[in-house]
Amino acid sequence: MELNNLITQQWQVIMNNDYHFDRQFWYGVTTTKIFCKPSCPPRPPIYNNIVIFTAPEQASAADFRPCKRYRPFNQIVNNQIWVNEIEQV
Repeated sequence: MELNNLITQQWQVIMNNDYHFDRQFWYGVTTTKIFCKPSCPPRPPIYNNIVIFTAPEQASAADFRPCKRYRPFNQIVNNQIWVNEIEQV
């Protein structure tokens, strides 16, 4: 994982939720350890908290978990897993 490799175009894509860039890159939010595709419409992230990944597997390997709206592995994330992770924080 490369930190601080966000470029201006990727930032604009994330802020505009541009679906044309889905599957070209994924972004993770370092404060929540959640990753999403560019078109996912969550609350806008803070620029300095973003990390770019080239594949969802890369994000998972860096200990980021998938967004509940977006299921990159086509699997529903079990709610108990989320509860357990939140309780550990």
